[in-house]
Amino acid sequence: MNYQPVSPTYYVYVNGAFVPVALAPGQIPCGPVPYYVYINGAFVQVAPAPGYQPQPYGCMSVSPPYQQQPQQVQQLRQLQQHVPPAYQQPVREEKGGVPPPLPPMKPYVMVCAIDFGTTYSGYVCSWTEEFKEDKLRMFCRTWKAEQGQTEKTPTVALFDPDMNFKYFGYEAEEGYANLKPDEKKLWYLFQKFKMKLYEAEDLSLEATLRAFNRNDVKPAVIVIAEILKYLKADVLAQVKRRDSKSMVATDMIRWVLTVPAIWSDKAKIFMRSAAEQAGIDKEDLLLALEPEAAALYCRHIKVDMTASVVGRTENKPLKSETKFMVADLGGGTADITVYRKTEGGALRELHPPTGGHWGGTTVDEAFQKMLVAIFGGETIDIAKEEYPGEMLSLQHNFECAKRYFNPSENGEVSFRIPAVLGEILERLTGQSIQEYMKGIGPSGDGVSFIADKMSISKVRFESLFSTSLDNMIQHLNGLMENINIMPLDAVVLVGGFSEAKIIRSRFEDFFSETRFISPNDPSMAVLKGAALFGHEPLAITSRVCKYTYGIAVTVPFKVEKHDEKRRVKIGDDFFCDDVFDIHLRKGEPVAVGSQQVVKRFSAPVNQNHVIVEVYASPDNNPKYVSEEKCIKLGSAVVALSEKHKKDDPIDVKIIYAGTELEVQVLEVSANKMSRAKVKFVG
Repeated sequence: MNYQPVSPTYYVYVNGAFVPVALAPGQIPCGPVPYYVYINGAFVQVAPAPGYQPQPYGCMSVSPPYQQQPQQVQQLRQLQQHVPPAYQQPVREEKGGVPPPLPPMKPYVMVCAIDFGTTYSGYVCSWTEEFKEDKLRMFCRTWKAEQGQTEKTPTVALFDPDMNFKYFGYEAEEGYANLKPDEKKLWYLFQKFKMKLYEAEDLSLEATLRAFNRNDVKPAVIVIAEILKYLKADVLAQVKRRDSKSMVATDMIRWVLTVPAIWSDKAKIFMRSAAEQAGIDKEDLLLALEPEAAALYCRHIKVDMTASVVGRTENKPLKSETKFMVADLGGGTADITVYRKTEGGALRELHPPTGGHWGGTTVDEAFQKMLVAIFGGETIDIAKEEYPGEMLSLQHNFECAKRYFNPSENGEVSFRIPAVLGEILERLTGQSIQEYMKGIGPSGDGVSFIADKMSISKVRFESLFSTSLDNMIQHLNGLMENINIMPLDAVVLVGGFSEAKIIRSRFEDFFSETRFISPNDPSMAVLKGAALFGHEPLAITSRVCKYTYGIAVTVPFKVEKHDEKRRVKIGDDFFCDDVFDIHLRKGEPVAVGSQQVVKRFSAPVNQNHVIVEVYASPDNNPKYVSEEKCIKLGSAVVALSEKHKKDDPIDVKIIYAGTELEVQVLEVSANKMSRAKVKFVG
């Protein structure tokens, strides 16, 4: 790259103020980093990476180096928070009217929806032409299991010792079971890891996952990206099986990835980043919130029985203006949302998604604690290390028992356990399992062993569901006090965990006076609804903000309004740093594709982009982005036109673009509109 030196004016940021520095053309200031340099009307942060000597933007005859130097994008993004590329002018509020249309997505020949679940995963495909004739006509990939075919496969991935992806699902479990004992200690088996994204307090692309069979950790984004890459390739292979001459490619498919509605925005952006690393272009990808997808599916299933004019009954979908709750109970989370079906058939969200980590894995965790209490931690650890295949089989056996348990019908619950548990216990204690059970006290209450079977009393087995059920019922009681929700016309129960008979029974008891609906295939409702969402992304017309969203700005300092510690001096003037500029407020209904407010700024001069930092807060009125509860979601990089001049105004909007946030920037003088999705902060 050739540089043509000029003589720009520099200001170096020192101890909270910008100090003018006279430099020879092309000279870079020395001293502690980072520097903030004022060049031709814009502040640029100078923090040289090792071996890289930055050049001032004013010295370039070609495009700025941030296009070739990713490190400098990171530096400029941080600049937006502390140094004003823009000063806030009076706010123009836009309320009412018709929301501006979202930009059309490019044409596609089919939708592929992937449900990446905590316990099980799968996908369905819906061809565009077939959708026009029958919205529910879809191809569902089936997976070969030990006892036949299933519509989903375990969310289990197997990597070799060099972290090369090898198998997924049932094949991963079988491949791992077939490894030699020494090999099992070297390979990586990942399972039930999706909840790590929900639990992470400060999620970033550096997040790690611990393998089932090893103590060391590996990057989460690599594990998830490799799984998505495998599923993407499998989709294309299935299309080829349907038509060997098929020319369908990745970029001809609209991909939809499901995410729990209660996930943080950072977790959603993380999943998008993983999908992009898997080779799915961001323009071809949609994220579908799981309860929304289930609601879209239930919108089409026929549940209303009405009398026809000829005296027969007709089976119809939910009526217009029906207000219904969707409880999506999966392996990891319980997502609960309330919708109203409008006259046109679209859905309007009445209450933001709520819930928690109360899915089926909470019961699994309770069972694991029971095993440790009975056999001791050492026995379980040895079994997992030396016989991981047998312990995986135990998980499957318990999963079946969990699903079919009904306290009103069952007595004892019995299922097979690995014989090696008894052998290890005897090796450590010198006692058979029957002798050992006589002396362990309350830990063994309601539990007995005969040969390779474990029997658990009804009371003890039901107690494994206590954490999950108690939290859900308590949460539902709180929701019922919301006047915007009550009265409900119907409750829809979906998700794999909803197939557990005890769960369905407790929900029916709780909603005894409300119509209760459960599809024939509750575990597939989210997946099929996600495919519908791919065809009709605007079917959810309105959502309620879970958080307050805004951008970081620096504004003229006012003694009566701003904190003294946030005062910075720029030239001869003082400004307040870290101001949270609110665009969308928590609890407010937002029409999809609309903006609440438009705010005008002066964009940086001599730069062909503007970087907008987006923050979220659980509070209604956050003041500063540096407050403890505020979370930086990421940055949106928006290109500016070549004709952009100093002090040319730009209008900035945050748009609720479906299930994700989007930033829209309008260059007023050029009448140029640009959009950008929020880029992950990690």
